Amino acid sequence: MNTVIVYFSGTGNTKIIAKEIQKGLKLSGSKTSLIDITSYNSRKKKIDLVKFDLLVFGFPVYASTIPLICIDWLKTLKGQNKPAAMFFTYGGPTMGVAHFHTKDLLNEQDFLVIGTAEFPCKHSFNLAKGFEFLKDRPNKTDLKQAQEYGVGLENKFSLGKLNEIIIPFIKPENYNAIVERINIRKKRTTESPPSRYSKDCSMCRTCEKSCPTAAFNADTGVANGEKCIACMRCVTFCPDNVIEYRRDMSGIFQRLKDHYNLTEERMKSLGVRYAL
Repeated sequence: MNTVIVYFSGTGNTKIIAKEIQKGLKLSGSKTSLIDITSYNSRKKKIDLVKFDLLVFGFPVYASTIPLICIDWLKTLKGQNKPAAMFFTYGGPTMGVAHFHTKDLLNEQDFLVIGTAEFPCKHSFNLAKGFEFLKDRPNKTDLKQAQEYGVGLENKFSLGKLNEIIIPFIKPENYNAIVERINIRKKRTTESPPSRYSKDCSMCRTCEKSCPTAAFNADTGVANGEKCIACMRCVTFCPDNVIEYRRDMSGIFQRLKDHYNLTEERMKSLGVRYAL
């Protein structure tokens, strides 16, 4: 089987999980490659889907679903009834409608969705002041289960059980209303984008080259707030550690904890879930 894992990974969480799923697929004998669509230019390249037997799509969850720029990208694909699987990384508060919404998107593009999975990971906003969800995830158990998911996908394909998955998780009662809001809202933006706060910059331009929305200007050291989606990629991967997100997120952190009843015990209980 020739498989490709296509993923978007702002801070690297989704990439970590993608590599573990790849290990699981390879353990079962699948030829597996990775395609990173995080940078702005990478999503402009056309992917030749014909040569792959199975496509696995991985995304983080932003505000109840996958990033809007990823939704736009998915809508450019033609599935040709190819088998596909999904996996998601999320920072703790909620998975929202990601499983159901992304499956609908893939179905609309003529993919046959045969699996889905979710992985708790440290929140991207942990890089800001006053915010801390799942700082020690993914852990060894999470990574092992990511490999198991890959093995499960390979087994399902090799046995010819290419049935459309019925997602066993609870679907929000107001799903249609949430999707309608997603369809009309603008992408996540920020009034306080990441910026360079030190002169000790080597001008490697990693921030600019890797930005998913072409928002960061290496010359000025500031991200365009109208383009920035606060994915924290520039903060995470700056080799000189001179880019920061200085917005105080303590108020938002507390509101999320209260709204979703995110006690320490509940956060510790969050685990990997997948369905095949």
